Amino acid sequence: MTTIAILSTRLYGQDGVSVEARKWERAYRSLGCEIVLVAGELGATDTPHVVIPELAFTHPQVASLNERAFGPPLPPSKRKALRQEIEALADTIERRLQAALACFGVDVLSVENALAIPMNLPLGLALQRLIAEGQRTIARHHDFYWEKKRFRRSNVAWLLQAAFPPSQGPIRHVTINDQARRELHQKRGIDALWVPNAFNFDSVQGVDSYNRDLPRSLGVAPNHKLILQPTRIVPRKGLERSIELVARLRNDCGLPGTLVISGPAGDEGRAYADEIQGKAESLGVPLICAADRIGFERKVVEGRKTYTIGDAYAHADLVTFPSDQEGFGNPVIEAAVYRKPLLVNRYPVLDDILNLTGGEFDFIVIKGSVNDEAVARASQLLTDPLARERLAAHNFRVACRHFSMEHLPQKLKLLLKSFNNRSIVV
Repeated sequence: MTTIAILSTRLYGQDGVSVEARKWERAYRSLGCEIVLVAGELGATDTPHVVIPELAFTHPQVASLNERAFGPPLPPSKRKALRQEIEALADTIERRLQAALACFGVDVLSVENALAIPMNLPLGLALQRLIAEGQRTIARHHDFYWEKKRFRRSNVAWLLQAAFPPSQGPIRHVTINDQARRELHQKRGIDALWVPNAFNFDSVQGVDSYNRDLPRSLGVAPNHKLILQPTRIVPRKGLERSIELVARLRNDCGLPGTLVISGPAGDEGRAYADEIQGKAESLGVPLICAADRIGFERKVVEGRKTYTIGDAYAHADLVTFPSDQEGFGNPVIEAAVYRKPLLVNRYPVLDDILNLTGGEFDFIVIKGSVNDEAVARASQLLTDPLARERLAAHNFRVACRHFSMEHLPQKLKLLLKSFNNRSIVV
C-alpha cells in the first residue's frame, strides 16, 4: 500500500490551502493510499500526523528570517549571516522530516504550496535537498512568490531560484490555474499539470435545525440581508468593495444588509483589519468578523455554537468575492455549489475559470470598483426570487459539469504512476 505524506506550513486551518489539502487527502484515500499529515500548525484531525513547529511560518525564527529576507537590501556581511542562519535551520528541519518520513514509511511527499510561496525559507531549502536526494514529491503550487508584491524585493535570490520551486529530482509540479502553469514554464522552464480545484456537490447542506439560528447568533438584524464574504481579512481580498456594496444597497436601493466575514485577520498584520473596521463604521455598514464562530466542524462549547462555512453559505443572501489576486478562488465555485448569487472582481485567474466553462457562469463581475450596474443587479437578485432561483440553478449545473470531485482521483493516480516505481501501488 502506498503511503503519502501531505505537508504544508499549516493544515486543517481555515485558509484555502488547508481546505484544498483536505480534498486531496480524501482523493488519495479513495485510491487506497495511507495518509500522514506533516505540518507546523495543525487543526483537529484523526489522521496520523507529525507536528514540527519549525515548519510553521509563524515560528519566531522563521518569521525573523523572512523579515530580513524580504526587507531592505542588506550589506554582503549580513546577507552571508542570513544565509548561514537559513541553512542551519534547514539542516534541523531536514533531519526531522527524514525521521518522520522514515517512521511512517512514506513513499510520496505531497507538498501544499510550501515550494511556491516562501513563507518558510528553511523549509523550502530542506525540501529541495530531500527531493535532490531522491524523495518522490508532488508539489501543488497555489500561488507563486513572483505574483506577490511583498516578495519582489529580496536578499535571498539564490534560494528563490533553487527551491521555489525546485526543478531537479523526482518532483511532479501541479498548478491550480492555467496562467500559473504557463508562467512556470516561461520563467523556469518547468512543465506542470493544471489541476483546477475540485468540489464535492453531494455534501452541500442547507438550512437545518443546527444552523437555523446562525444569523441571530452572529448578530445579523432580522430585517437585514446577510452579505457573506468567505475570505480572510487581508488586503488582496478587497473587503472595502464589499463594504461599499452594502452601503450602496442600503442608500440607493433601500436594502439594509450586514457584511459577515468568515475568515480571520492577522496573517499579514492587523493594520488592514483596523482599516476595514474604520471604513465600515464611517459608512454605517454593520460588519461582523466571524472567524471565531465559523470553522471546519460544528460544535457547542459552553452553550456557544461554532458553525461551518457551509452553514454560513446556507444563510447568505449574496456572496461577495472582490479579490485582486488569487491562485484559484474557491468562493467562485462555492457560491455556485450553494446556489447563491455572486459578486466577483475580475482578478486575473477568474478568466481561467470562465474560459474553462465556455463563459457559461452568470456572475456579477466588476472591474476594480462597485459600479451602478453591479448595485442594480445585486438589488434585483436580492428582491426577485424567481430571477435568483433561475441564476442559482444555472450556475449549479455549470459547476457540476466542470469542477466535480469525481475527476480528481484519476488525475492523482496518473501523477503517482508517473514515478514508475514498484512501491507505489494505486
